[in-house]
Amino acid sequence: MKLSSAALRFSPWSKSKADLALTCPFSFNLRYVKKAPQEAIMDSAARVGRVVHHVLEKTLPLKDVKKSDLKKILRQGAIDESLTRSEIEESMSYLHNVLSFKKRLAAYTKKHQARKVEIEKRFAFDENLKPVDFWNKECLFRGVWDVIIDFGNVVTIIDHKTGGVSDPKKDLEKYESQQRVYNIAAAIFFPDLQKIKTAFHLVQSEEIVWVPATATQAKIKEHYIPWLENYLNEAGQSALNSERINKGSHCKFCGFQRFCRE
Repeated sequence: MKLSSAALRFSPWSKSKADLALTCPFSFNLRYVKKAPQEAIMDSAARVGRVVHHVLEKTLPLKDVKKSDLKKILRQGAIDESLTRSEIEESMSYLHNVLSFKKRLAAYTKKHQARKVEIEKRFAFDENLKPVDFWNKECLFRGVWDVIIDFGNVVTIIDHKTGGVSDPKKDLEKYESQQRVYNIAAAIFFPDLQKIKTAFHLVQSEEIVWVPATATQAKIKEHYIPWLENYLNEAGQSALNSERINKGSHCKFCGFQRFCRE
């Protein structure tokens, strides 16, 4: 890839980091360059979502699990996130969905004879698109697969979404860039695979929405990698404009509102 000096300067990137650079360079600069302290944002949905994600992360690797086990895991997550009583009750309402997904995942991996299932698997690669350690100083991009399943010549990636979704098919569009990055990483870490399947697990509705198009090594090389090059170059260029403040709906989730001059 031909990356600009700005894209390399602000690496390592993640999906959320690049998106912030493109959305509001001012907030990006405070968070990643100046490392200014953030104010806590009282976003109930986000806190509940993180706890539910924590329950999924801790539960899926276990062989035998009961609802009582999930409650113990949830209570610890609730303490860490300082959930209110109503938020704990809301989180509890997801436990049936977690158990349901666990059963479906077990059936899917057994039916298709999975070689390996990994939960919360970290990945990182350098500018030459080579795998590196997650904390390697040469890392260009890093992320985490919620669930990645190795079937030999096919890999399936599943990402959990705990927020509400009004139209699953339409919402796939806003997850497309995430899907592309995760697919690129899979192609790097599994160089012999032929296909990559991607799905989003909508925890609230228990629906699993599959990305219609299966990614191949050729598609990743011809389309996704040039897209990533452009994506990171644009993010790097945007990050250079550190005084530019972009107002929008994202502001209510920003922990730097006290610094904002507009």
